[in-house]
Amino acid sequence: MGTKRRPELNNEINPQANQSFRKSELNFRKLIEHSYAGTALLNKDNYIVYQSFSAEQITGRNLSLLKERSIYSLAHPEDLPLLRRSTSQIIANPGSKIAVKFRILHHLGHYIWLDAMLANLLEDPDIQALSFSFIDITGQMELETKRLQTEKQRDFFSKMSSLFRGNHAMDYMLERVLESVLGFTGGKEAAIWLLNATCLEFVKFAGTPDISLAVSEGLAERVWREKSILTGDLGEIGLPLYQHEEFVGVLTLDIDTEKIPVTGNEQFWEALSHQLGMELHHRQMSEQLEVLFDRAPDLIGIMGADRVFKKVNPAMCNQLEYTEQEILALSLDKLVCPDDLAVSKERTNAFLAGGDQTMYFENRFKSKSGKIIWLSWTVTRSAGENVMFCVGKNISDKKEVEDLLDKASQLARIGGWEVDRVKGTAYWSPITRDIYEVPKNFIPRADNWLSFYQEGADRDYIAGKMADVIATGKPCDVELKMLTARGNIRWIRAIAEAEFKEGRCIRVFGSFQDIDSRKKAELEAIAALKERNEILDSIGDGFFAVDNQWKVTYWNAAAERSVGRSRDEMLGRCLWDVYPDVTELEFYRQYQRAKQTGKAVHFEDFYPHLEAWFSVSAYPSESGLSVFFKNINESKAATQALAESEKRYSDLFHLSPLPMFVYEMSTLRYLDVNLAAIRHYGYSREEFLSMTIFDIRPAEDLPLVKKIVTDHENQDKFRLDGVFRHLKKNGEIIRVDVQSNKIIYHGVQCKVVLANDVTERVRYTEAIESQNKKLMEISWMQSHVIRAPLSRIMGLLPMLDKPIKPEQQQIHEYLVKSANELDSVIRSITNVTSMVHLK
Repeated sequence: MGTKRRPELNNEINPQANQSFRKSELNFRKLIEHSYAGTALLNKDNYIVYQSFSAEQITGRNLSLLKERSIYSLAHPEDLPLLRRSTSQIIANPGSKIAVKFRILHHLGHYIWLDAMLANLLEDPDIQALSFSFIDITGQMELETKRLQTEKQRDFFSKMSSLFRGNHAMDYMLERVLESVLGFTGGKEAAIWLLNATCLEFVKFAGTPDISLAVSEGLAERVWREKSILTGDLGEIGLPLYQHEEFVGVLTLDIDTEKIPVTGNEQFWEALSHQLGMELHHRQMSEQLEVLFDRAPDLIGIMGADRVFKKVNPAMCNQLEYTEQEILALSLDKLVCPDDLAVSKERTNAFLAGGDQTMYFENRFKSKSGKIIWLSWTVTRSAGENVMFCVGKNISDKKEVEDLLDKASQLARIGGWEVDRVKGTAYWSPITRDIYEVPKNFIPRADNWLSFYQEGADRDYIAGKMADVIATGKPCDVELKMLTARGNIRWIRAIAEAEFKEGRCIRVFGSFQDIDSRKKAELEAIAALKERNEILDSIGDGFFAVDNQWKVTYWNAAAERSVGRSRDEMLGRCLWDVYPDVTELEFYRQYQRAKQTGKAVHFEDFYPHLEAWFSVSAYPSESGLSVFFKNINESKAATQALAESEKRYSDLFHLSPLPMFVYEMSTLRYLDVNLAAIRHYGYSREEFLSMTIFDIRPAEDLPLVKKIVTDHENQDKFRLDGVFRHLKKNGEIIRVDVQSNKIIYHGVQCKVVLANDVTERVRYTEAIESQNKKLMEISWMQSHVIRAPLSRIMGLLPMLDKPIKPEQQQIHEYLVKSANELDSVIRSITNVTSMVHLK
């Protein structure tokens, strides 16, 4: 078989045929060169030996630039294996064709996609080459690549979202998310930093550490400050994470820039930044809402159209005293108070059937223990899910307060009123009617209220005030007297406000309060205050009052006289501004103490400026301090004199040579003894002070002493003066002459006793009395025993008066004389002994 040769190469072709062929070849070449597709011929070694003009336009290279260039040298490294397989397959099968898509290097340095058809024409004598026809499909491939990338990214973002939707903990979930990001981007490591208050906080790391955490942290800080995507020097990238405009955190990645270059993939990085930021924000919000749901003090639940809760928070369980499972198993009918059940069902049906999205109401629930609970509910309908989100608040306390407020209004006697100036109607509340003492069928009108105020000043005053409210809109609050329907004069407080529309007063409303008792008490208090002021001005002591800022609020006449400052000069001024020198004295310290402790103080202090002593009593109150003061110069002098007197008394008491005691009259216990008593009785001072007056009495004298004390305990003058027996410590009994006097000793009623030991004197007196007794006995003997015989002798002597012998007469005379002398002596002795006895 001979080798065919192309006509233009065969020298044997005649000139006419050669000319015709050249013309046809020229036409074919024009067609090829102006074709959309490029054409090239490769020799068996895959070197380009020819290319059309279109091919040059596509690749940017002319044939001179391709001389001795293998097509393999221009192919993209990733596509070179495919191109080698394709050409090998073509060469092995002469006449065969194969389509292949690959990338080739453009003259400008970038790769373009070619959709090529390779045909083996090596055995064609006219061609003897590999035919390489191709078109530029770079635009299509980029669109396809973007489509594939978009699908991959969509799948990636969908997978990432599904990770966030799981019920795993945040830490576990973030680790899975970072692993997913690394798997998609081909990165080696990833870290997430979340915004915590005012700083970034490292949260989670994944991958194989290749870049230090400090480098990653530095990049994260830069991204946070600049709020933009940044790259580092070591191939890392930092993405700000956003939820709309809110900054959430930073993602740092050590990526494979060849797989996903930073440049050219801005859209992906922006999408990752916002998607991850949104998911993180939603997860954080979800966790916060879950915490809020679990920890909220209000009752939160999700209820279906069947009036059964699908989910409830712990607060609802606690308030209703059921477990979560118990509530979810109960119909709302079992929870609502039976008295409210019908209204509750009607309300739910109307809400579900109506178009409102939210409703608010109050009703009563019954807890598991039977306790009635008032709850206020805000219910929102869920779009398309036919469920209701319910938030309830325990308002039992509020209801109690409202009930108390109603009762307080009744107790305070506050009633409402309203006048509609457009309709000409009026409204009075029941308490207002009661205040005005009108009958039940009384119809208030806009023009009949004024008749309840007496003509003259009161009626003119309230009419003027109401007219001013209507004209200016300025509220009024007045107190005045009114005349009830029953003719009773009563003090009331009237409050009025106006409502305007388009500059015109359309409504006047307000309240009336019965203040009759309070007002009368107030007037009485004013009168009492006036009387008090008159009393305070009339008392002899100085008095002033200050408020909590130490400003003088009262200054009486005595205060003016005592310190020489007038009332006008003092009122409204700070006490310390008027008397700055007092801040260094006891006055200032005691006043401050009274205010700080809230307790009254009583003290005395000397004021050098006036050279005067003052006795002060200060009484604190919530509004300030009230002070009574008095010049005590005279009493101070008297006190000083008394102190000197007491000192003299103390000296006399303790230095007295006679024993002295002081004992308490109520307990009879010794309170003081002098040195003479200690020495004379033998007891120490401590022993005396532990004894009573009974302890120094002989046992046989105690009944008498106790009787005397008992007989005189209720008498003002209790005296134990006289001679008594006392017992010394050594057992010796002595006789003492006691002199006592009543005194006040250390504020206690006492007796001061002077005890003079008269034991020797009593003994001497007793000896004299014994001698007197003996003389009396002698006198008795003389006057009775001796006188009797003498009397008989003297009776017989007259019988001897008859004449007798002289010598007998002399004897007779001697006998008479002797008898008379003896009688005279006896009489003298009797007289003397009688005188001694009388003494």
